[in-house]
Order: sequence, then C-alpha cells, then structure tokens
Amino acid sequence: MGSLKKVGVVAILLAVLAFVYPTDYSSYLIPFEDKVYEIVGENLEAEVIAEGFTFTEGPAWHAELGKLYFSDIAENKVYIWSEMDGTTLELDPSGTNENIEGFSQPGINGILVVPETGQLLVANHGLRSLQFIDPASKGRLTLTNGFQGKKFNSPNDITLSRDDAIYFTDPPYGLAGWNNSPLKELGFNGVYKLSPDGDVTLIDDSLSMPNGIHLTPDEDFLYVAVSEAISPAIYRYQKQTDGSYGNRQLWFDGRPYLEDRYIGTTDGLTVSSDGMVFATGPGGVFIIEPEGKVLGLIAFDRPAANCTLGEDEKSLFVTVSNRVVRIRLR
Repeated sequence: MGSLKKVGVVAILLAVLAFVYPTDYSSYLIPFEDKVYEIVGENLEAEVIAEGFTFTEGPAWHAELGKLYFSDIAENKVYIWSEMDGTTLELDPSGTNENIEGFSQPGINGILVVPETGQLLVANHGLRSLQFIDPASKGRLTLTNGFQGKKFNSPNDITLSRDDAIYFTDPPYGLAGWNNSPLKELGFNGVYKLSPDGDVTLIDDSLSMPNGIHLTPDEDFLYVAVSEAISPAIYRYQKQTDGSYGNRQLWFDGRPYLEDRYIGTTDGLTVSSDGMVFATGPGGVFIIEPEGKVLGLIAFDRPAANCTLGEDEKSLFVTVSNRVVRIRLR
C-alpha cells in the first residue's frame, strides 16, 4: 500500500507495539500526507480525560452545556464529562432496567445531541429502540423499536438530517451470540431511515455488520462503516433524485492496514463542517478527505470504538476501550 510505505519501519514498529497492548496509554500520529499537520499539528496533543471503564462508546458533545456525553455499554451506564466537573454518572441504567438475560451490551450505544432542542437522541441496545431523552428531567420517548412487526437487533449508531430524518444502523452487537442469538428476530442487519412521521424505511439489508453512520455536511452522501474483522470498510451512499440514498460504493478499505498488523476495525465516525472524515479503524482514528484520500492515522494502544468533534471543532474526543481521549485540533 503506497501511503503506508511512507512511514516504513516506524509504522510497523507502532503496529507491533499496539498489537501487544502496552499500558502507557500511548497515542501517536502516523502521517501519510503532510496535509495532516494542518489538522492536528506536528506534535500530537492527546489527553486521557476519563478512564476506568469496561467499553466506552457513543461520544456526543453538547455545545450548549459544554459537556461530553459517553456510554459504557457493557455496564449499562452513561456518563458526562466537563472541563470544570470532570466525569459524573448521568444514567444508570442507561438501557433497559428490565431482564437483561441474553444481552451482552444492555446499555445505550450511539448518542446524538439534537442541535435545536438539546435533547439526546440515543440508540438503546437493551430496549432495542431509538429514544429521545430530556437531559434535565431524564424523561424518555421511544420513537421506534421494530421493523415490519419484528424487533430490531440492537440499534447502534445514528445521524440526523436537516429535515429531522434519522438514519441508523442495526447490527446484533447488543445480543449475546450476535447473529446466533435466539432473541434475534430479523434475518439481516440493516441500515434504516426513520422519517419524522414515524415511517421506517430499509435502506440496505446486505451489509454484514453495519455500524457507524454519518451524513456529509451537504447531505449528498451517507457514510456507513462495516465492522468486519477481516474486511473492515466504510461505504458511501449517494443521495438520489427522490431523496433516498443508494448507489452504494466502497469508500474506505481497511484491509491493507490489517495486513500491517494494526488492530481494530471500522466502527464509529464523525464529519467536520468542511467534510473531513474522522473514522475509527485498524490502529486508531483515520483522518480522511471527502474524496477518500487518507491523510494520517492517530494510533492508540487499543482499538478505538468511536469519535466526535467538540469545543467548536477544536477537539476530537475518542472512546478508546476503557477510556476517553481528547485530541487537540488546529
């Protein structure tokens, strides 16, 4: 792979270090193009802001409150971090408070802050639903929990369009046994659209493990990451004349990075206001131009699950296994 050849022995060394899981919480920038320095600077500024969790996910920046929401889905909890107060427990349980037998991850996974209202839009594994949560009262409103009379697997990640349509993925990661779970009612793992009127439309039922999802700023394209262990990838769907998304194309292929022994898979992603994509994948978080050119990799010692921008896009928050890391951006 041409871009990786530029880093040579250094990239291979870092990949080996990551493979054996060092405990120093190391973060590295591996540049593939010099342009990456315009985004993160030549000296990567990485700070662990919260740690000691089982599996962190769902980072979402609440601009009005100046706080970061994130979930520990295995422990069924949601936390808040702020510069002033540090980390505090916000929701316990975050997902279901009913029978969790058969669930490997019963908590909330994806979290999105609705810009106009400040409400939380969440993908609830344990209740297999999409919900609105009011941050002040903690009151909840279930928007949908199934398709064609069958329960969703475990809604995972969400993105919101300007006309309030919700796009989301539904792999089986919340269920013990995943595709082999006796609780799985659907025969596929889907990508969906929930219209403001409550209508659920299936966009794609052919992806093995659809996961992270995000619209481009102009909403001309929809990104969907697939968390395949041997063929991690991000696909891009183009907006059609009728407003639907189709014409799926492979946009990012993570297999060459696996060949260089980077660990992890394509999972969550976020997009800046100018269209730059920050996507978790083998090794950490990739910084990718809208045209698909990979500029660099922010490498971590453990797999990165998800990321979001915050603090006026001056920071990238990354959920890395048992912790949350803040990367300063230029």
